[in-house]
Amino acid sequence: MRFKNALSKLNLMIYISIFSLVIWDLNCYSQTKPTLLFKHITLEDGLSDPAIRALHIDKNGFLWIGTENGLNRFDGTNCYTYKNKNNTKNFPGNYITNIIEDSAGDLIIGSQSNLVKYNRQLDSFSSYSFTKNPNLSDNYYSFPFYIDQQKDLWVYLAGNIYKYRNKDKTTQYVTTYSNGYQFVPIPFYQKLNWFISRGVKGIYINKADDIKEKNVQEFFMNSSSKALNSHVEAVHIESDSSLWLGTDNGLVHLNPKTKNHQVFSDCKTSKNISVTAVAKYPKQPWLLIGTRNNGLLLFNLISKKFFAEYSHESDNSLSLSGNYIRRIYIDQKQNLFIGIDGHGLDYTNLNKVIFTRFLEKSNNAYIGFDNDVVAMLKLKNNQLWCGTKNGGLLIYQSDLRKPIKHEFAKMGISKLVEINEGNVLVELADGHFFLYDNKIDAFFPLSLKFSEKQNGKVQINQILKINNDLFAATEYGVAKLFINKNELSFVMDKGFNNSITWPNIQRIIA
Repeated sequence: MRFKNALSKLNLMIYISIFSLVIWDLNCYSQTKPTLLFKHITLEDGLSDPAIRALHIDKNGFLWIGTENGLNRFDGTNCYTYKNKNNTKNFPGNYITNIIEDSAGDLIIGSQSNLVKYNRQLDSFSSYSFTKNPNLSDNYYSFPFYIDQQKDLWVYLAGNIYKYRNKDKTTQYVTTYSNGYQFVPIPFYQKLNWFISRGVKGIYINKADDIKEKNVQEFFMNSSSKALNSHVEAVHIESDSSLWLGTDNGLVHLNPKTKNHQVFSDCKTSKNISVTAVAKYPKQPWLLIGTRNNGLLLFNLISKKFFAEYSHESDNSLSLSGNYIRRIYIDQKQNLFIGIDGHGLDYTNLNKVIFTRFLEKSNNAYIGFDNDVVAMLKLKNNQLWCGTKNGGLLIYQSDLRKPIKHEFAKMGISKLVEINEGNVLVELADGHFFLYDNKIDAFFPLSLKFSEKQNGKVQINQILKINNDLFAATEYGVAKLFINKNELSFVMDKGFNNSITWPNIQRIIA
């Protein structure tokens, strides 16, 4: 089972197909804040250490997690820790610095102790050997960061940056201007003309013609101004004239060509944020900003303002597990991974989010509902049904101008399922069910009946239509649903439910 299958288990309350609607002119709507719902990988799941330093999804869909105490591989169900049982030098050191993948699908893993390659086919590790230069001790810090058009490796080794030639297994010196962490502006397998290195304070912009160093620029290292003398934890390279730096003093926008900069350090909950991670939000003019104590922020690149904040909520298991973010990683399928210091790894998918502020405020006032959308359904007739947390059900035509109906006012909507011929099954937040009859345009209450006697109210986690049948995931297992007149019957699947150890089914994957 791959990681993409595990993500599909996240109980998101919304169908991804609905979001094709967001192609409309966004200028007609207020600033949207996506509601991100996270799952968590912790020590209890087999993670070797809760301090995440490196993340990588390989071409087979496995998630590799480098921590301060070991290397882990997550397959979507189990977290496996690689342990150096024989104390061999071919094994990566405990403190993992970075993980990259070559064209053969093998991993190159840097650590505070050595540099190793993981052979996927053999499931084995081998250490890099340097016969001449550099002269390294048995334990040395390494940070692999790029593979160029010649398939040669660029790597930081014990104080200097080198190019490692795969053909003859030799290293060529590039520069000493680095403190062991690099950022590159282009994808792998191209000619690398420049890159950014982190210093003890500030950054270096290294320009080179292959291994020949041409120019080094320093920024934010020795200034008398505190705002300009800062540790840089993260860099997002927008272009050669636009860098976004995560620093102790906030988010800094730097133009290296003009040397102009701007500092953004104020958010709703703090006047002086410390930024630890920066990543581009896919398909939006936003940045994902990790902070030291203020959780995750969203920054609008157009308005140049923070507009959304996410933090740990003790009563919400789908919130962030902590507020000190170490790493942000987004893969090609828009899976978002966040390393939380002391807690492990949180993850979600940015294609599957809930936009809780979908309409203009003027529309909210007109219809008088709370604008917290928790369930959405697009019918075959192009109507859009929006179920809210406390404000009932809003039904729109495809133009979304104004609701044509407002049902169940001041009540919460839990589930919306289109059955057939435009008929819709509606579950309220209090557990009551209604059937919408499209022919007569009316809602009818449904009584519930279970094939097996249950104690108290039954928790229904999901209702899903598969072909022409309805199925439910419940705390007692899987049930098939039948609607007869004004009754909704749940027929439990005894064979399947008796075959599993824990029958509390959260989600059915069709």
